[in-house]
Amino acid sequence: MEKIKLDPETSALILIDLQHGIVALETSPHPASSVVAKAASLAAAFRKHSSPVIYVRVDLANMLRVPADRSHDDPKNPPPAIASELVPASGVQAGDLVVTKRHWSAFSGTDLEERLKRAGVKTVVIGGICNQSFFSFNDFHKPCNHPNLYRRLLF
Repeated sequence: MEKIKLDPETSALILIDLQHGIVALETSPHPASSVVAKAASLAAAFRKHSSPVIYVRVDLANMLRVPADRSHDDPKNPPPAIASELVPASGVQAGDLVVTKRHWSAFSGTDLEERLKRAGVKTVVIGGICNQSFFSFNDFHKPCNHPNLYRRLLF
């Protein structure tokens, strides 16, 4: 595997779905607690180099209903508000950017791409908890036009 060399002035870390309602799920091949701990460590390393750290969470109670999606919840029994809040163990700190999405994409329907561009970010490293929907949608999503999006599993 080639070694990744990041420029701290133009790199950002994006951590996906490190929130109570997702972290509480059974995850594989790594337990959620391990992913959260490694994400917090990565966030600390990026902050040490003054690189942006961005947390993306999904608003589980207000997800957009897309006809092609299989429903994952009961609209008559929405999840508690805390389900959409980031777990403290993820390392989120004041000064970190928190983006709220309402469907599968962290880029479409949010201002994430615009904020990355304004910050001069050319390279993004993505971590967190994801499923097959994340990789099939976000990894090849057209609005995310970052030429240096590393498509490598970090943990």
